[in-house]
Amino acid sequence: MTSLLLTLAVFFSGTTFQGTTTPSPSEECATFPSPSEECAAFPSPSEECAAFPSPSQQESQTVLEREALEFAGAWGRKDTAVLREAMAPKGIRLHLPGEDHHVIRPRQAQAALQAFLERYSQSEAQVVRVSMTGAGPEKGFAELRWTTGSPGITGPVIFTLFVAFAFENESWMVTEIRVLL
Repeated sequence: MTSLLLTLAVFFSGTTFQGTTTPSPSEECATFPSPSEECAAFPSPSEECAAFPSPSQQESQTVLEREALEFAGAWGRKDTAVLREAMAPKGIRLHLPGEDHHVIRPRQAQAALQAFLERYSQSEAQVVRVSMTGAGPEKGFAELRWTTGSPGITGPVIFTLFVAFAFENESWMVTEIRVLL
């Protein structure tokens, strides 16, 4: 009981105890901002915090994730008609191993993908990650892992796909497909 009273007496008196100074209650409170001061560590309710996306960004992210899953499913099934429907009407950039197509129309991209995918046997595409890019919710990308077989190769072949999306005409459209071995 005596040590508790001694500790309280030292705390409230602001005296030195074993080489350290214990601040008085008024000095201790001086380090905290008053209710009228704004603390820079916490944004005010009117400020938008970049660490937490707004509801519209969260909704866009969710829709983008669904689009990426649909794209991965179509890629794994080699369904180039569905892949074509996901492409931006104005064209896409297509980068396949050994060939680069700058901006080409969806019909041409479908033909190039059909020829490319026919070289491979059974396949599975999985979404690795999906992310919004830039300052606004109008661009995003998906990273896919495509595991497939190839004639003459005994083990699986694993590709990485980067698929860029843009929010156009009220939906997410593919603007670029990059396939890396």
